[in-house]
Amino acid sequence: MNIIFDKPFKDYSSMVALLQSRGLIIQDPDFAIQMMSNLSYYNLINKSKNSFLTCPGTDNYLPGTTFEQLYTLHSIDTSLENIVLKYILYAEGALKSNLSYRISQRYGVFTDLHDSNNQNPDDYLYRGNYSRRSPKRIGTLSDMKALMISPRSFQHQSSSLRHYLEHHNHVPAWILTTSLTLGSVILWYDILVPDDKRYVCNSIIKDSGPMLLEEKLAYFKTVYSLLREYRNLIAHGNKTLASVGTIQLANPQVVQLSNGLLTSEEYSSNASSRSGLHAVLVALFTLMNDRYTKASLVKDLNYVFSAYTGILIQGKTIPEIFGLPTDILSRFMDAIKIYRT
Repeated sequence: MNIIFDKPFKDYSSMVALLQSRGLIIQDPDFAIQMMSNLSYYNLINKSKNSFLTCPGTDNYLPGTTFEQLYTLHSIDTSLENIVLKYILYAEGALKSNLSYRISQRYGVFTDLHDSNNQNPDDYLYRGNYSRRSPKRIGTLSDMKALMISPRSFQHQSSSLRHYLEHHNHVPAWILTTSLTLGSVILWYDILVPDDKRYVCNSIIKDSGPMLLEEKLAYFKTVYSLLREYRNLIAHGNKTLASVGTIQLANPQVVQLSNGLLTSEEYSSNASSRSGLHAVLVALFTLMNDRYTKASLVKDLNYVFSAYTGILIQGKTIPEIFGLPTDILSRFMDAIKIYRT
């Protein structure tokens, strides 16, 4: 049997020469070689290059584009991914906490591990506690119960869940959520009865002004779906934050809740304001109901962007390259009342 191997990967010096042949200025080849040996070529070159090509689909760089610029953007992109992931985890925690509190408050803390079909009325996963109008009700409840009783699910059980299974006669909802992904918790929220949905939504988005409740509920679901998409893409290294997702926030809800972080004009003209980094940052901000967390987000963003104030790359500011308004930092600071009039 003949085995065909891929061609050997080019050495780094050849990669430098290739990039230079495509118009990329490399002022310090040794630095470029060191960075390409330490970082993924895809993350360092391919994720940001589309902003600097002479024509989409080609490999030729715009005149004046340097390797150092690509490295700078890679560093900023990595920092932004870490910030976004940090506050998505915060938003995920808020959803898990408020949902599990509501379930425990209304339906108790007992779940019958011998009832795989969730037909025991004393079980908080009892199918009668959830919306009969949801086609995913039975499947979602069965999946959560299986996580506790199926040996195949052991690798997905948190240490907290395993402890309760081994040492307690019940597994409360707040322990179950420690083993659930954000996607699973969103499905759990989806099958709640209307009163429970309203409670969870209002507990997280406290001030929504004159917005109708149905609009608020729809916005809430879309926000968490957008954050789930970005968390998965970032975790798997499949996305640069300058790109846009498939889930769009709704206008005018997002504009109304943004406190000046996003305008109607930007929503209409900029894809990033509907489903990109701009939308994600606004979404995260609207889910934060305490000033301290909002201030922490602004400080993190300020740490990334402040060093690049006034710097242009191919005629664009750093925020613009990532689909953000140039004055995004001052908007965030105004939104949390850091600047005083």
